[in-house]
Formats: sequence, structure tokens, C-alpha cells
Amino acid sequence: MKRTIVIRVLIITAIVGLIVAGILLPINKLVLPVRAEEFTSPIESFTGLSRIMDADAFQGVASDGNYIYNTRSWEPGISVYALYKRDMDGNLLDVRYNPNLDGTSCNQTNGIFIKDGLLYVGAFTHLPDPRQSFLKVYDTDLNYIREIEVANGQTEGAYFEHGSWWVIYHNDVNGILQYDADWNFIKRHWLEAWNCVNGILWVGDYLYLNHHENEDWSGYVDVHHWNGSDFTFIGRIKTPTRQCSQGMYRILGTDIVLWAERYGDGPGRHHIVISRINWEEAPVEPEPPPSGTETIKIIYITAEGEFVGTEEVEDIFSQDIEPLIGVVR
Repeated sequence: MKRTIVIRVLIITAIVGLIVAGILLPINKLVLPVRAEEFTSPIESFTGLSRIMDADAFQGVASDGNYIYNTRSWEPGISVYALYKRDMDGNLLDVRYNPNLDGTSCNQTNGIFIKDGLLYVGAFTHLPDPRQSFLKVYDTDLNYIREIEVANGQTEGAYFEHGSWWVIYHNDVNGILQYDADWNFIKRHWLEAWNCVNGILWVGDYLYLNHHENEDWSGYVDVHHWNGSDFTFIGRIKTPTRQCSQGMYRILGTDIVLWAERYGDGPGRHHIVISRINWEEAPVEPEPPPSGTETIKIIYITAEGEFVGTEEVEDIFSQDIEPLIGVVR
């Protein structure tokens, strides 16, 4: 029990110290939705913790808790395409250049989703019309495996939840497309208050869609409730910064969400923002088995935000300790 208290104090003290130092990003409160009535979602708001600077996070970002992956692609006057692999501190470990040329030649590579040790990267061709869209699949060593063709348009990425794949598009396909686990098309779901979206996240029966930069609702995430057959739009939440307008990804089992933060300054000048979820209605997680062994990593930081060390804790079901995470840059 003493150990748990010490860890909590370390992390809380560190966060307070960072706030005083002005390092943390602004705290965002839940904003009023488009519709007048109040709404409830599991996520109340996002608190920015830190940035991985100059990560070239122009498009998508994802993490399996061991590594961080991000993509960049074409922008006016710059033709740099890359799929990056980083450690959890943001240090570059590997890069695959020109992933847009793997399989069908594409003009853009976008959001990333990780499932069963594979990276699913959204990609599409600009010309000729109609634009073809794909999910290009890689292993965690960035080796290309195959591509999956989805409906035409400018796909920004996909997410697997509720036994289905959910594919989102830029601004030429209204709504979200549902496929079964084997990529057979099921249905297009029209979304109220739909706008140009870029990032996708599920928490329980709630779907979160991030608005693309330079759009009416850039800097906000739309919240939709899923009733098992259709979606109901219920409101919007602020992103950690207005420039967090590209990919978003929750590290499963944690309260940490990563964002691709885009600035128009050319290669390198796009960052990864690390944020914490503030829960309004905590999702119902499966009960752990009564006994067993699992390993969690606890990261210790000082009140000044300096990295101290890590500790691997096993057999958490027999110890009075909570899995806690401190994010350090």
C-alpha cells in the first residue's frame, strides 16, 4: 500500500511541477455541443501532457505501448513519404520511405491502426478520379505485407471495434463505412453533423472523430453514440491544441491518447502530442481473473519533470497496486 501512495505522490508532484514550469499544454474543459442539451460521454476532456517535437507527424500516429508509429505524406511543394517507428520517448528507430508505392501507387498515406501485431495504414490515389482507397498492411518491423482495397474516396484510416472495421474518409464520403472482420462491406452510416474528419477512436459504445485542419470544427472531436445499428451525434470535445487535427490514438489499457499535431512548416515541423483522458463516465472494463501474472511498467519522474527510472511489476492481481503511467519527454 505504501508503494502505491509513493507512486501517486511522485506523479502528482511531477504534474504540479510541470504546470508551474509552464510545460504542460492547456487543460481543455468539455465544450457545449452543437445541440443545446447537455450530453454525457465516457471521455469528458483531454489534458495535454507533453510533445515529441519535430516528429514529422503530418498524418497518422499510433502506439502498441512498446513503440510509436507515425506517417507523413505529400504537402504542397514537398514530396516526402515515410512510415516511422520510434521508441516510447520518441527517438527514431527505423523508417520506411515511400510506403505510398507499396502495392498500388498512392499519393497519400494517412492514419494508422494496430491489430494483432499489424499496422493498417490508410492510403489513397489523388488521380485519376475516382480515387482508389486502401489499407496498406505492415508488420511492426515496417515490412510491407499486403493491401486491402476499400470504397473509393480519400480514406483517412480505419479502426476495428464491435467485431467490425470502420473506415473514415476526408470530405468526399459522408459518414463512416462498416466492414466485417474479413473486409466484406456491410453498410454506410450517415452521421449527423458530419464534417471533414481525420482521426478515429472508439471507447465502448462511443465513437470519437477528429476534425481535419482548416475545417469549420478544427480543434474538436465529434462524439457519436452507437446503439448497435445506428449512430446518434451527441456533442463535441476540444482537442489538446487546435493543431491536433490529424491522427489520434489511445494506447489500449491506458488513459493516454497520442495526436498528430500538424504545422505548415515543412518536413520535421510536425509534432506528436501526448495527452491524458479525463473520464466523465469510465468505460466498463472486463473483470481480471482472480489470479494470474501480468507485467506493467511504472515510470517515475521528479517534480521538475526529469526521468528517474522505470520498474516492472508482476502479478498485479496479488498486489495492492494500480497500473499507473507517467509520460516523460
